[in-house]
Amino acid sequence: QSGSGFAVTYKNNTADILSAIIYGVLHNSVGQTVATATASLTNVPPGGTSSGTLVFSGVMTPATYTLIFFAVTPSGIVISPQSSFTVTI
Repeated sequence: QSGSGFAVTYKNNTADILSAIIYGVLHNSVGQTVATATASLTNVPPGGTSSGTLVFSGVMTPATYTLIFFAVTPSGIVISPQSSFTVTI
């Protein structure tokens, strides 16, 4: 596998239009970080949602991984809780 992409959705719960950077971290079965990725979202309206794709490149062994992701503003302020799900490559 030379690369894998996973769609994630951010919901803007503020009263302002936001831009966001979604950070994704892929962990193997023993908790080691094996890859990281980012996705940029722009002009997410108040109460609206926007999706981005976290593309993990590099050689990854086919296996089950845990994908952890969260959103920050371009200035680095965290604007979402950490979320995770299990993925199989």
